[in-house]
Amino acid sequence: MPKKLITEMRALSVIQPWAHCIVHEGKNIENRPRITHLRGTVAIHASAKVDQERFDWLQEDYGIRLNLDDTAYGAIVGFADIVDVVTKKTLTRSTKKWFMGKYGYVLENAVALKEPIPAKGALGFWRIDRRTLQKCVAQLSAKELARFKPFGRS
Repeated sequence: MPKKLITEMRALSVIQPWAHCIVHEGKNIENRPRITHLRGTVAIHASAKVDQERFDWLQEDYGIRLNLDDTAYGAIVGFADIVDVVTKKTLTRSTKKWFMGKYGYVLENAVALKEPIPAKGALGFWRIDRRTLQKCVAQLSAKELARFKPFGRS
């Protein structure tokens, strides 16, 4: 079966170790200061910022130990679907573990890339250039690509 042709996608930059946790550790909430009405598949971009305190926090609060130097920075590390937004009042059993702050983008169907693809990120949602996107998509199976959801307003 031929791979689904994907020519456009948005990305969301996430500081490490949280980007790693989304695609490898089941982190199903991305905490943000503002709400979004956007839904669908986005690329998860690990920002270039390095912060040891966040890695310490991850180990203390979640029991997950990651080495700062073995984690990707400034690269797309995978994909996930934004399916909802929660607040402290609307948390569920499945969303409360990773929630902190004002809003949490609920993520599902996360998939990690085998090799991170370098990319310069931006604040908020941003478009991936076509060449970078094709390098990411080339690492995925037809089954993984088939589940991608169009990105737009709910």
